[in-house]
Amino acid sequence: MIPLSDIGISINMPDGYTLVSHEAMNTQFSTYLWGDDSKQLRLIAYDLFRMLDRIEDSLSLYRESSDVTRVNMAAEGQTFHVNDYCYDCLLKALQVSAMTGGYYHPFVGAESLQAKGQMKALNWLNLDGAPAFDPQKPVISLYQDSSQITKLAEGAILDLGGIGKGFALNAMRESLREWDIRQACLVAGGSTIYFLDKPDDTDQWELKLNLGPESQTHYIPTNMAMSCSGGQFQEMHIFNPRTQEYNSVSRKLYSFHSDAAISDGLSTGLLLMSREELEVFFSQEAETSALQYDGEKKPPVYMAGSLLA
Repeated sequence: MIPLSDIGISINMPDGYTLVSHEAMNTQFSTYLWGDDSKQLRLIAYDLFRMLDRIEDSLSLYRESSDVTRVNMAAEGQTFHVNDYCYDCLLKALQVSAMTGGYYHPFVGAESLQAKGQMKALNWLNLDGAPAFDPQKPVISLYQDSSQITKLAEGAILDLGGIGKGFALNAMRESLREWDIRQACLVAGGSTIYFLDKPDDTDQWELKLNLGPESQTHYIPTNMAMSCSGGQFQEMHIFNPRTQEYNSVSRKLYSFHSDAAISDGLSTGLLLMSREELEVFFSQEAETSALQYDGEKKPPVYMAGSLLA
């Protein structure tokens, strides 16, 4: 078993993998690749990480030259192009926002920074004078098939941090397919894991969930992503876009989806839902599943029970 302490699990990795890691997006990305030529696999991993750096350059809230910063600094009525990474990630973010009824929202960057005590980190945005967040007010308009954006309102701050790591894993998976490599496990720190095909040709990955009074074994289908949000034994303050208040959250939630970006965004959105709202959500979203852990002395609660064994 390979322990991933940041996300609270251990994975049963088949022997023979080539492991390469890289720091990006304020975490460590790791690629577990299987194949006959370890040297070639390392070169492919380095190619993936060069792409990862380009994605971070585009999506980072904390870089003054990023496409996300261009969106945040644009004046009302301004129309401009962003690169494909930013545009495609925005589409995913808006999709997850719609799926969760706005519990995940990509334009709560200022509120997220406030929760983290990082308001002064982006001094070029002049956040002190920003209008209050209004979830009903459109911020941008996207032009289909053109990577073009029109800014509809100033003030709300775009932050793709809640979905960017999963988006990057999607891009890495597609790049691996171009190299005809399908047997892999891709890890984005304590955020998201993408379980691709297994080298032993079985269709499930074995993992142990190291939470609660004792560890639990689960089997994850191949080509499935798993994401994690929330605290474990201490409270976290998370901005709730629906209520426009800061929620104190001590539970941890794992979300599962075949799309790593969607899985990443859902882990935050689902964390803010009530039990009744979660039941409605899972009755409508058959391709999604989740595990929720509420405390040290309680076992994890499984929702939408058709996915995990």
